[in-house]
Amino acid sequence: WFVLRRYGIQGLQAYIRNHCRLAKRFEGLIRKDDRFQVINDVKLGLVCFRLNGTDRLNQDLLANINTSGKLHIIPSMVKGQYIIRFCVTAEHAKDEDIGQYLDSTGQ
Repeated sequence: WFVLRRYGIQGLQAYIRNHCRLAKRFEGLIRKDDRFQVINDVKLGLVCFRLNGTDRLNQDLLANINTSGKLHIIPSMVKGQYIIRFCVTAEHAKDEDIGQYLDSTGQ
């Protein structure tokens, strides 16, 4: 109820569409880099991905990302493989936020 009162139906639709669009943008950037693979079919604001390589390599990548303090990303296991879950959740997230982080990590 409070969410609907805060945003209204059109505002909530725009909020969700923006997060879906940003997730697709992130997915596109990840797919352009041969070092990574996208694990899920991105339909909402969630992108599951991993570095090609060992689970240890992916655990180290996640630890480095989270230690940076710029993002907080969580892991999961899918079909016995360690994956990294990127979810767009910031209320005022925009295109520059996605590109800025990737540019600053050299990805």
